[in-house]
Amino acid sequence: MIQLHDKLKTTMIYVTHDQVEAMTLADKMVVMNGGVIQQCGRPLDLYDDPGNKFVAGFIGSPRMNFMDADVVQVQADQITLAGVGGTGGFNLPFKGFDPSIPKVQIGIRTEYVSLSDETNGAMSLPTKVAFVEELGDVTYIHTDLPSGERLVVRSHGKRYRGGQDCVAQLDISGALLFDEAGERIRPNA
Repeated sequence: MIQLHDKLKTTMIYVTHDQVEAMTLADKMVVMNGGVIQQCGRPLDLYDDPGNKFVAGFIGSPRMNFMDADVVQVQADQITLAGVGGTGGFNLPFKGFDPSIPKVQIGIRTEYVSLSDETNGAMSLPTKVAFVEELGDVTYIHTDLPSGERLVVRSHGKRYRGGQDCVAQLDISGALLFDEAGERIRPNA
C-alpha cells in the first residue's frame, strides 16, 4: 500500500480499525469513536500528544497506562497527587492547573516506566508482576498495582517472573493528565 501511494503520488483515503496499520500507512490520520472525530494529525503527533483518553488509549501498542489520582494541592507551578496506583503520592510540575478539578487520570506510556527491586525516589509505586511478554527485541511486563490497575512496563535487560514483587519508577516527563470526562488537561505555557 505504501509503495502504491508513493507510485501514484495522489491522495488516498484508507479506512482501518488496526491502529498499527493506520500508523504505518498514514501521512495524516483521523481517529474516530462512534462516528465522531476525536483527533486528526500525523501519527506520531497523535501518539505523543493525544487530545483525549480515547486517542491516548487507541494509539500505541501496548496501549497507554492509566492510573486514577486525587488532586490534594494546587500551586502555581505544580500539583500534588495522592492515591496514585492505590498508594502513591507525588508532586507533578504543572502550570495553571484548575483547582476545581478534584480527580485526574495519569496517562503514561510503557517507555516512561521502569522496574526495580527497591524504591528509588518520589515517583515509585509498589507493584506485582502478573505476566511477562518476551517478544525478542522487547519485553513487556504486565504488573498489578495495589489499586488493581494494570501497569505495563517496557523492559530491557533484567528478567522478571509472575508473582514477583517489584517497584515501578515513573518518569514524569512522559506523564499526561486527563479529567474525569477523558479530556486532556494541558498546562498553561
